[in-house]
Amino acid sequence: MSPPKVHVSILFGLLLFLFSSLSIAKPTLKIGILEFPPFSYFEENNAVLTGSIVELTRRVFDEAGYKTEFIILPFARSIAAAESGEVDICGMLNAATSEVLQLSKSSVGELRQTFYVRSSNDWAYQNIDSLTGLSVINVSSYNYASISSEYQDFLLNDKNVVNISSSPDYLKRIVAMIENGRADVFNEASDVMEHQLQVLGAKDKIKAAGTLGSPLKLFIGARPNKKGVKILEDFDKAFKTLHSKDQIIIN
Repeated sequence: MSPPKVHVSILFGLLLFLFSSLSIAKPTLKIGILEFPPFSYFEENNAVLTGSIVELTRRVFDEAGYKTEFIILPFARSIAAAESGEVDICGMLNAATSEVLQLSKSSVGELRQTFYVRSSNDWAYQNIDSLTGLSVINVSSYNYASISSEYQDFLLNDKNVVNISSSPDYLKRIVAMIENGRADVFNEASDVMEHQLQVLGAKDKIKAAGTLGSPLKLFIGARPNKKGVKILEDFDKAFKTLHSKDQIIIN
């Protein structure tokens, strides 16, 4: 008995479908990112990571043909993981953060470093000298050198600086310290602090009192190898496409 005949056109169609399906499958990128509300955070009772930078990055990479897997890591760890290749992308860094990673041309956000005081405090930031004699809070893991080396030096040398360690509730602790008069001033990215004040219901108790330096642009970063460069090129191309359609806004 001869084997059953398979029509050539049917076989070709099946092969074409198979290869088309394989080509449609999106590669998954691992993205290491700091949990930093409102840029990246888990909403209450929600296991899905969200935030302005997360949603923007997810949208752009989807347009570029990639799936994304976000991995929450401490800031320094997210950079080291991208540098070593443990993750494909560091999801949030600035131009001075890493000497290894190549950055996207497209900015995913920016930080406006702002001083905060009690609402009843008339002090406003003018220059570094205007901080003299004040109790200034410094988070030990923060480094302001890329924004103001003068301010970073002040934090390292002024005797009135109050150093605290970073912890899951450190911003809550800082707000309480300022509100209760145990410290005078703290500098934080305005988006981050305003989000925290909203969560704590303290917007009427703490106010902005001047900005430090110019806004600091944030980017994604990848290793400068063939794979990393291709990922960044795809990201920037998709970013430009979405912007041209008014589907995203460039800061």
